[in-house]
Amino acid sequence: MSHKDTVFDADLYQFSEIREPSLVADNSVHTLCLARYGTAIPSADLELCQKILQAVGVQAAQSRFIDLAVQCYPLSAFRRIYPLQYAIGFGITLSDMGLSLRLAPYTPFIPQGGGLCLLLADSLAVIAADKSKKAVLWNALQAMYGIGKTN
Repeated sequence: MSHKDTVFDADLYQFSEIREPSLVADNSVHTLCLARYGTAIPSADLELCQKILQAVGVQAAQSRFIDLAVQCYPLSAFRRIYPLQYAIGFGITLSDMGLSLRLAPYTPFIPQGGGLCLLLADSLAVIAADKSKKAVLWNALQAMYGIGKTN
């Protein structure tokens, strides 16, 4: 029995062996929307997400919608594939994204001097059913994307 067998229950892997998301790199993608379904994503949720992104000027080719139940990778893995500027989590936590930060829902994290902006919101189904949550989300998105700012 090796020392590894007495200390760890699971196999250890070299960093080079850790799998990356099986997505194609695309330099035009700057916004990532993340949620957790585990089953087929409801078309109403996808449509609402598309409308939300269009409202802030993000075209479909500039965004990806990731179901973390299917592609369960930390946000850092997606950042190696896409030059992300924005990540929006719907009905998930930052720990679901592999981050150990605290962030209140609907309060965008906008780093000084650039970097990845983060936003957490309720699930798309909850937002669709609650007009006040839509308004709070819109205000947060305006702040995150710099809509309505005068320089």
